[in-house]
Amino acid sequence: MRCGRRFWLAVQDLKRRPLQEVSSRAQEIWQEFLAEGAPSSINLDSHSYERTSQNLKDPGRYSFEDAQEHIFKLMKSDSYARFLRSNIYQDLLLARKKQPADTEQGRRTSLEKFTRSVGKSLTGKRLTGLMQSS
Repeated sequence: MRCGRRFWLAVQDLKRRPLQEVSSRAQEIWQEFLAEGAPSSINLDSHSYERTSQNLKDPGRYSFEDAQEHIFKLMKSDSYARFLRSNIYQDLLLARKKQPADTEQGRRTSLEKFTRSVGKSLTGKRLTGLMQSS
């Protein structure tokens, strides 16, 4: 989902561009991410693609709003969960557990609390889905 993240950031940048740069930058974003044969193609639903295509007939800072929202939802539901399962993150957690608890005896960092709460909610959803499909 690296392309999705790059697309999302490019659209954020577009929103901050001076008005005279918006049209050309919007076309660059289209060519890089959405045009047929785009080098960094992203996966959009047909509704978001059509709305974005229509918006680019008169490009503005918010021409990619539908597409950006769709990509954000994909990143939120897929990328974060995949990151939590990744070897890099698991190694980080293992290293953290091996460190002596100097000043934080018994206290969890906000990252650990957040990760645990999201992990539990994702696990609960998976278990619920599995139970319903049985």
